[in-house]
Order: sequence, then structure tokens, then C-alpha cells
Amino acid sequence: ATTTGRNSWDANVNVTIHDYVDLGNIEGATVTGTWSNGVSGNTICVTGSTGQCSLDATITKKRFKKVTFTVSSVSHAGSTYVPAYNHDDDGDSDGSAITINKP
Repeated sequence: ATTTGRNSWDANVNVTIHDYVDLGNIEGATVTGTWSNGVSGNTICVTGSTGQCSLDATITKKRFKKVTFTVSSVSHAGSTYVPAYNHDDDGDSDGSAITINKP
């Protein structure tokens, strides 16, 4: 989701972490990632009871018409992160990276 401001726009990403067979969401997982183009923003979040957390960035450079958030790691006690299992049920990303377009 994105919103606009006078000289900036906001990019928001929601992440859901679940077990490898996609049967249950995982609470307390720490998600770490990066924003493209040197954009600074929230790069770490911890999932709540629904297995979800949110990350956001405010883009102040008008020349950036889109930014990408890429998950670099997920950690949770007793679990191992396997990037090959990443997926996105609604198909707007590859499960590891999502591009957000300026509105």
C-alpha cells in the first residue's frame, strides 16, 4: 500500500511468516530486510499473534517511482529460515522481494 504526501510518498509492506507446510503462522519471528535505492525506513519487524508484521519507508526523492523491499533473513527460536520456501499467495511478489510503485 502507498500514500502520497506533498513532496514524498510512503511505501508499506506486510509480511506473514508461517511454518514450512503453510499450516500455521509463527508469532515472534524477526524479519530483517533492505529497501532499494538507498531508501531508509523500517528494516526490522517482529511478527505478532497473526504471524504478520509491517515495514515502511518514506520516499522523499521524487525521481524514485518505485522501491523494492527484500527480505534478507527471518529468525525464530527453534526454526530455520529457508528462502526457497518463500512464496506469495496473492502473487504481487516473489515471496522474498516486493516492488511498491509510487501512486
